[in-house]
Amino acid sequence: MQLSSSFSSILVSVLFAVTLSDRSCAVPTEHPAAQNSSSGLDVHSYASRSTHQLIVRAPEPITVPLRNIGKDQAYYASLFIGGNPRPFNLLADSGSHDLWVFSETSPQRGNHNGIGPASSPQSFVNQNRAWSTGYEDGQGINGAVFTDNVFIGNKGISGMVMGTAEVVSEDIAESREDGILGLATGRFSRTGGLTLLDSLVQAGIIPEAVTGWKLSRKADGLNDGEIVLGGVNSNLFDANTRITVPNIDTTDGGFKVALGGIAANNAWIVGPSIGIFDSGTTDITVHPTIAQRLHAQIPGAELNDDGEYIIPCNTQTVFIVSIGNVGWPIDARDLAFDTVPGRPGYCVSNIQADEDREANEILLGGTFLKNVYQILDKGRGQIGLARLR
Repeated sequence: MQLSSSFSSILVSVLFAVTLSDRSCAVPTEHPAAQNSSSGLDVHSYASRSTHQLIVRAPEPITVPLRNIGKDQAYYASLFIGGNPRPFNLLADSGSHDLWVFSETSPQRGNHNGIGPASSPQSFVNQNRAWSTGYEDGQGINGAVFTDNVFIGNKGISGMVMGTAEVVSEDIAESREDGILGLATGRFSRTGGLTLLDSLVQAGIIPEAVTGWKLSRKADGLNDGEIVLGGVNSNLFDANTRITVPNIDTTDGGFKVALGGIAANNAWIVGPSIGIFDSGTTDITVHPTIAQRLHAQIPGAELNDDGEYIIPCNTQTVFIVSIGNVGWPIDARDLAFDTVPGRPGYCVSNIQADEDREANEILLGGTFLKNVYQILDKGRGQIGLARLR
């Protein structure tokens, strides 16, 4: 999900107002819900003593499954917080910066998991500071900053700075996720703390500030998506196709690449642009004039009365996105979302117009990203792509 521009403009004043510790360290015990598991918590600060010497384990990446929501609408990762025995299913979002979950006292929580002193009495600490954030789609939340222990994969980290959601927009309240796991760069954090990725690196739990992503496709029937924190899974991509390009985002703390353009039907439809990687968004969103050009390449595409593009569900049009002088095709199946009531054979398009999008900006959500293996390297300021195996 993309953060709203109004929040970016006031970030400096927010950061001066929030003064929280960003110190984190490994948790010395595993989460209670995992104590009976055959694989214990691999704490980085523990050492294995041999007959002659103390051997300290080098940090290793953490691999976390990513589960599909709906028809590739979004992808969530599960983790535990504090003493709460239920897992939190969080939207894995490369377009935002904070980790937040519902407050256990939120009147809008419904069936969502929540956190607070009742569910995590021994480690939940309310920092007595309000926080809020908003997204480009108009959704937003308000809550409080807190710290607690976080358990992800078979690792744990203490004193993680996070936010609760006490009041949320309607769409967020009705979503399936219990919160958002922001994995963009951390200097734009609204809670004033480090991102989970940066916290894991600083504590020496993972080797580097890199994430490797595979987003699964429901139509493939595998649900085999994953995110690697601190590395990549080389078994999932063809190394001979891997490219590395600079992350050209210098202002928003996200991940952007230079696009050579977008082609279809053996012709360039869009010229050089800026591509924004955002795993928390389903669509490809573009300026209205670009949306019209792209849909002109899809036979039968229409703009309905709600200002939303619809297309034949069985479209065969293939768009090719040029990044790093390489063409990356989008599977035609990924262009069609849910079916349109009253219009047999028609689906909502996964390419939509956004009047607030700049003419040279193209937001590349899951519709594009599930066609590639993506490597987001915060430490080196780079983005890698490779063809999936």
